[in-house]
Amino acid sequence: MDEILKKLTVDTFENIKEKTFNVHVGADIHKLELVEVTKRGTGHEDFRDPFSLLFKSPDGFEIEQGCFRFEHEELDACNMFMTRVLIEDTKAPPHYEVSMG
Repeated sequence: MDEILKKLTVDTFENIKEKTFNVHVGADIHKLELVEVTKRGTGHEDFRDPFSLLFKSPDGFEIEQGCFRFEHEELDACNMFMTRVLIEDTKAPPHYEVSMG
């Protein structure tokens, strides 16, 4: 696990919601916008509370689920597992979720 992942919390991402991340997909880099940060209950006392991140692909590029390198100017780069999710608006661009335990 990337050491940076251990330090990330809901607050880390709330401060950069609606900002763009560079995501490495093979040899290409695609932009994803962080649109939602959701707390998912209470974690173990020795670890952070679980949460999820919802991203959208503004250019409509579709990405298969997998582990990808995420970069943002306010964070250290890290690898996170991302999967595509369906949202209610069927005409919206593709959306992706990262779950952090």
